[in-house]
Amino acid sequence: MVSFFPPIYHDELFYSVLARFHQRSGNESCKQTLIELFNKSTTSAISDFTGEIGELCKNIDQDRYKPIEIIKKNTLLPYYLPFITKEQEDKIKLQMIQGNSVAISVALGLAASKIKETNFFRFCISCFVNEKEIYGEPYWHRTHQLPGVIICPKHKETLSISHIPYRNKQNKHRFFTLDETSIKNGKKISVPTQFFDHYAFIAEQSYRLLNEEELLSGIKNMQNFLFEKLIRKGYLTPSKRLKMKELVSSFLRSFPHGFLDDINSNFIELNNDTWFHKVLRKPRVACHPVRYLLVFNFLEEVMPKSLLINHFKFQPFGIGPWPCLNKASLHYKELKITNCVITSDSKTKQPVGTFICDYCDFIYSRRGPDRVEQDKYKIGRVKNFGNVWLNKLYELDALGEHSTLHISSVLGVDSNTVKKYLRNKDNKVKNEVIERREIQNRAGEMHKENFLALRNENPKFSRTQLRRANPSTYMWLYRNEKNWLFRNLPSPKKPHKSIEKVNWVKRDEDYSVLIIKEAINMLFEDPLIRISKSRIGIRLDIRTNLETKINKLPCCKSLLKDITETVEDFQIRRVRFHATRLRQENLLYTRSSLLRASGLKSQLTNSVNAVVIDELTYLKNEDV
Repeated sequence: MVSFFPPIYHDELFYSVLARFHQRSGNESCKQTLIELFNKSTTSAISDFTGEIGELCKNIDQDRYKPIEIIKKNTLLPYYLPFITKEQEDKIKLQMIQGNSVAISVALGLAASKIKETNFFRFCISCFVNEKEIYGEPYWHRTHQLPGVIICPKHKETLSISHIPYRNKQNKHRFFTLDETSIKNGKKISVPTQFFDHYAFIAEQSYRLLNEEELLSGIKNMQNFLFEKLIRKGYLTPSKRLKMKELVSSFLRSFPHGFLDDINSNFIELNNDTWFHKVLRKPRVACHPVRYLLVFNFLEEVMPKSLLINHFKFQPFGIGPWPCLNKASLHYKELKITNCVITSDSKTKQPVGTFICDYCDFIYSRRGPDRVEQDKYKIGRVKNFGNVWLNKLYELDALGEHSTLHISSVLGVDSNTVKKYLRNKDNKVKNEVIERREIQNRAGEMHKENFLALRNENPKFSRTQLRRANPSTYMWLYRNEKNWLFRNLPSPKKPHKSIEKVNWVKRDEDYSVLIIKEAINMLFEDPLIRISKSRIGIRLDIRTNLETKINKLPCCKSLLKDITETVEDFQIRRVRFHATRLRQENLLYTRSSLLRASGLKSQLTNSVNAVVIDELTYLKNEDV
């Protein structure tokens, strides 16, 4: 067991705690520190999901430091927990406690997400100053490293980017503390004024996801909450479907131009399979937390506490409207009922819902709760049939063409119910029904004649044009003589899908400009990176086109041939870069030290070796 361990501060990344321990330990190498903490030197210094925490707690103080508490308070896992299943949560926690946590990013879907993590550690200058005054040392905040967080939720100021790599370090065992060098080399993140409030919202809610335990969790619960808010804002059709076209349009226009691009979450409005659709659909897949926060921002809602959603958590018959199940009505099975009275069965204590249709006075009840979607189309008992149902019954009976069994089938009841309601019916009602039927028949003949005349006069009219030419006749026939109408309508025209052709000439020009800019940016990056076609394609998100459609992009093909580097070219650039840097810092170097600084082995190609000799000769001449 180690003799000391530094205090753990609020919202501190556990990687930062280990970095401060290494700094205080006086160990010459990070591997020596890893042996003291984890009993082996092969453990990687992972920034977000530290692994083998169980073994570490045994070595520092098992009674004082609990693995679950460290995961909850000092890693990034709590940020993702509301959006994964309990099974996934338990599996990931077990990996972090007992094993290697390298694969956790893949398990959470982060590797495939377009929402990318930060390349370098971020920090807030005000937090740095305050913590140095209070604790005598600053530390890396876990909130500052979250995707989409570029504003400090505490000080409401933009963060700065350090020169410390967040993940792909040259030495995967090395720990870096936050110190004055980071401040000196840090670069303030630039945020357009119109984006500030939206990024501030994401920072505040991200902080809550990490630090508040009572927040709503579970993808299904999250979607239920969002669905309820969308209903209240009027984004629901009478048939209980989301008005996706209107909803997508409102969402895209609720953010300043360029903001969704800046946070890697923009999409084409006409696309029907985007991350926005996935967030609102059934929980088949989970989306990145940033995407959920964008939807909350759009709805002007904050992450809810789980205790605040009990009012919709248990709805034994779902959320209305509910279907009218009166088979005699024109709106049979349509979602017309908004009045559902829920009582409790005196014997079973199960909920009983009484559904009242204001359109036809049909009232029915059933015992709940509904367990599957089809349950909402079931009737337990009819409490009132209403005038629409009764009139249909009398009409069918007055015609004298149907048996009692047939009438009961049409109206959705048994034959005894039909007999009961017909038994004492006055013949006067039958005569009124017959007279009304005759009037309807005469009206039907008139509408049929009008429709046939219209069609004969306009043989090239489509269905839509016929409907618009005489809407009253069309709608009467649709409601009363639908079969006849469809037999006499022209065949439906198949819509011609327009295939949008890609302008490859323009795309070639646009890509060429982007490739030149990106290549220039890569030339000035430190640490150096090789300029290759795949790297440029990944950074510009056009890798597929560069690999599979390159023959359609002749300018790009020629340009890439000129500006990309072979491995040998990149080695030469590294040698010259590091030799120049060492000379600027007035440091003498030998062949071995130059190769070490350049990350090269002793076996070199002739061209690279010639450059090394030139740089050594240049240094020797300068000394003379």
